[in-house]
Amino acid sequence: MHQPIYHPVDDFSWETFLKTGSVLAKDIAQLATEFPRRPIIFIAHSLGGALVKKALLLAHQNLQDPRFKLVVDCLSGILFLGTPHAGLSDEDTLHRHNQVLFNFAKAAAQKQSQKPSRSDVYRLATLSATFEQIANIPILTVFEYADQRSSMHKFFGKRSKSVLDSVDKQLLPRETQGLVNVQDIRLFALCGMGGIGKTDLAAEYAYSRRHRYGAIFWLEAAGVSQLASDFGRISVQLGLESPNEAKDLEASIEIAKAWLTKPRSTEDGENDSWLLIFDNADNLDIITNYIPHNGSGSILVTSRDPFAKEQYSSNGTGIDLEPLPMNESATLLRKLVTRSEVAKNADEQDASIDLAKQLDGLPLAMTQIAGFIRRRRLLIREFANLYATDARYAEMHHVSNLVQDHRYGHTLATAYNFRDLKTPAWRLLQLLAFMNADRIREDIFFNHELANDQDSTSWTASTFENARYELLASSIIKRNIDKKELWIHRVIQTEVRTSIDTDHLYQNFRDVVTLLAQLWPPGDLCSQVGKRWALCEDLMPHLERLYQLYVEYSKSWFDFEIDLAFPTLLNEAAV
Repeated sequence: MHQPIYHPVDDFSWETFLKTGSVLAKDIAQLATEFPRRPIIFIAHSLGGALVKKALLLAHQNLQDPRFKLVVDCLSGILFLGTPHAGLSDEDTLHRHNQVLFNFAKAAAQKQSQKPSRSDVYRLATLSATFEQIANIPILTVFEYADQRSSMHKFFGKRSKSVLDSVDKQLLPRETQGLVNVQDIRLFALCGMGGIGKTDLAAEYAYSRRHRYGAIFWLEAAGVSQLASDFGRISVQLGLESPNEAKDLEASIEIAKAWLTKPRSTEDGENDSWLLIFDNADNLDIITNYIPHNGSGSILVTSRDPFAKEQYSSNGTGIDLEPLPMNESATLLRKLVTRSEVAKNADEQDASIDLAKQLDGLPLAMTQIAGFIRRRRLLIREFANLYATDARYAEMHHVSNLVQDHRYGHTLATAYNFRDLKTPAWRLLQLLAFMNADRIREDIFFNHELANDQDSTSWTASTFENARYELLASSIIKRNIDKKELWIHRVIQTEVRTSIDTDHLYQNFRDVVTLLAQLWPPGDLCSQVGKRWALCEDLMPHLERLYQLYVEYSKSWFDFEIDLAFPTLLNEAAV
């Protein structure tokens, strides 16, 4: 156990504190030399984690010394307990570290209000950013320090407040003459595609409204066994059973259900209302048996299935989360990159807008790519220029970072499990990945004259409807019922294309060309404007997207036979 010597609060400086990291580095080097074959795993509490980062950074900077090289080779993992990491900006990084310092050192209030030193801002921001570049080992970070204010409102901007206000209207306990109304279970569902921010917003709601509920229970609902285990622990958390008594999981679940139906506080005047949060309830059937039908409680569900809004209760409602608006996305990206000295650069601002358009406002993508930009020490403009193709995207879509691990636990490569899709749904998704993401007319997939042709790419109505439903149920696509149009996120399109081998990529490309060719109205140039434009106008964006993809993949598709329908369509459309 390494216990550095701390200075009195009045004499404290981050520069002096971080210098003690060199002492830790020497101690680790000596330990590795004495036990060269033993793996090194750090357990770092609070600001001790900053010293670990400093020590490991020194080791990486001195790899020519065999002692430090041995440290790096033996390093197997780090567990951070309550350690602050990089914030949304350099100043926020300093604020997070100071918050821990002030909480534990009980520094005077006036010291907290002092303007942060630019040298401290630079020192801690550089340490956090540089550590992310060398952190290529398993890391688990647990935030445990008290009064840690949620930063979701900074992360999501105006959307966070709007969504949480909607949740409040539905879920907050209603009081009548000082008594909580206990008549109905209230339910609200946050729905949307993976990486859109459902869990983040649920966590923000639980934290910011914790004083409005007598009890809040967070339940992982992604799997049957995990949900049963979490729900069974409620009886112990409420003190209805001791850990030694809670040996029968089914009995513990029934005890918890009984309490939720008629909650009983241990003290008079206690708030008897409760909040259940079912997180990642993508399979709604899993949580059916755990939904109370009466009591003084509220239920918040996060799910990719949009039907969660109306599945369980006539008194339920919800919202389908949309991607962030372009300006908010660009602002978020600049904050996450955290280099304040270039944040106001006009070209960087323009680059962040361009990249926000490509990422279509997906928070998971913003977080992951910002971490990648920091790790590679790139400008946003450099990233936008270097990683604009599917091939370059495939190089980084699996690379995570500390902020992303804490918020999501997923990367872009793991957030979408296409392997579980049935064959027709996967087939439809592959075709959609080659089209313009917006306003995909459903009649593109139908040609009644060719529907019975074995070689035709057209779909039967029933097969298409089943495939569409499966994609809708996972929020992989959305549908405009009135216009009979589909929408798919651009990041999902890229993920689909990067998961397909070259032969199948070209086959899907040709199939989309065939679908467009079957629907493209015949005629000559004279009839183009007057008779054909109404339909051609809707097909043109998809043809333009096919052309862009053909240019991108032209080298890898060079040996494939050219489908004459493609240049014919390009000529017709003057693309």
